[in-house]
Amino acid sequence: MQANLPPIHDLVRFWYPEEVKTFQACKAFLSRRPPSWNLHWLRDWAPRIFTGELSASMLRQAVKANVPEGSRLSVNKALDLILRSKDRHKWQGTQLLRKIIPCGIGEATLQPIGKYHSTKLKREFVLALQPRAEDIPNLEQFRLWHSSLYYNYAVEHSIDALIIDVSKNGVSGNRELRELHQSKIPLLEKRMLDERLGHVAIQYFRALEEVPAQERLIKQSSGQTKFKF
Repeated sequence: MQANLPPIHDLVRFWYPEEVKTFQACKAFLSRRPPSWNLHWLRDWAPRIFTGELSASMLRQAVKANVPEGSRLSVNKALDLILRSKDRHKWQGTQLLRKIIPCGIGEATLQPIGKYHSTKLKREFVLALQPRAEDIPNLEQFRLWHSSLYYNYAVEHSIDALIIDVSKNGVSGNRELRELHQSKIPLLEKRMLDERLGHVAIQYFRALEEVPAQERLIKQSSGQTKFKF
């Protein structure tokens, strides 16, 4: 099975209570020219960061070699915060494979880091990473992502899910570390989660019909950033 919707960490950003706003968010995503590079690689390499296989110095060197000069300060700050979470919790665990999950009339990819134990909190979590500086989910949209992680991974282990967010603070403008779990973003009922994801899928496919095919081809051909160590 192949996903025909954007991954969950993107898809949730399109959800709004109002149908028209959801449609507009989907259409804007499909119409916007993709950036010349992105942070998908950070999600992919996160398990190796958490196990210590990739050291801070290796990551700095890779950022210098692969990230445009004007963006390096922000990306290095994101790495600092991710490493701070790693050191604070002394996370120990294993990587989990991504899944393709149903979202109403479509399917989307859900990508965790893995199942990790926090020696600080003495609890296990299914972890995921939000590395963007801006254009991130609001808290209600984060609930969709967190609840998807919970019902598709965490519930079978009777543990919670936790999203490590290193985005910019809306007031200070600086990246800050947030660790979002059930005490900060309450779990949605499964029925409500399914309804909301299904609502986004309907509006996404509706937007597909209105965005010129040439614009979509540009986005599809952009691919993901190739990042080498």
